[in-house]
Amino acid sequence: MALQESNYAVIVDRLEKLERQNRQMKLAGAVALVLAASVVLMGQVPVTRTVEANQFILKDGDGKVRADLAVNANGAGLTLYDPSGKVRAMLTVTPAGPGLSLHDAKGHSRVLVGADDTEDSFAVGFNDEKGTQRVALGFQHETGKLYFFDTNQRPRIGLLAAEQLAGLTIFDDTGEVRGVYGMDRGRPVVRLRDENGKVVWQAP
Repeated sequence: MALQESNYAVIVDRLEKLERQNRQMKLAGAVALVLAASVVLMGQVPVTRTVEANQFILKDGDGKVRADLAVNANGAGLTLYDPSGKVRAMLTVTPAGPGLSLHDAKGHSRVLVGADDTEDSFAVGFNDEKGTQRVALGFQHETGKLYFFDTNQRPRIGLLAAEQLAGLTIFDDTGEVRGVYGMDRGRPVVRLRDENGKVVWQAP
């Protein structure tokens, strides 16, 4: 049985509302906290005591710093370095939640894992060799999300799954929504838009 137009609009609006929220990537805020907290814990806040309580620094036989464990008002963090002095891993815990960042041999962050207690969200992000986020996987408010980004960090494909609702969104090269395909309570919905955002076709 075909959906009534009003019911159809409600369903599609639900999908597009979720997509607007997803495009803001609130869940990515949990990942961003990993880097923000790490910068603070790596020296921007003066450490008043070393070894005794606030900071522990481990050096190798050549006197190079290989690990730095610090605690201050912003949280606690552990930073691990390779023999060349580049950061390879950072583990932090802030009032907002924990985070983990893994870096390549050039010191670029490639994998980010974070949890934001204020948003009840969890996320994993994958960056390319330039440090640009290309994939984001997250869970927030009982909704799972997966996004793929281009080299300009614009979303190109988005997937989401919630209770009785699942959707696929296609974006153009400017990051605008061009197609929404979804299922709501077992009923399919489709909406296509032109470059100006005008609906050019929808079903049912």
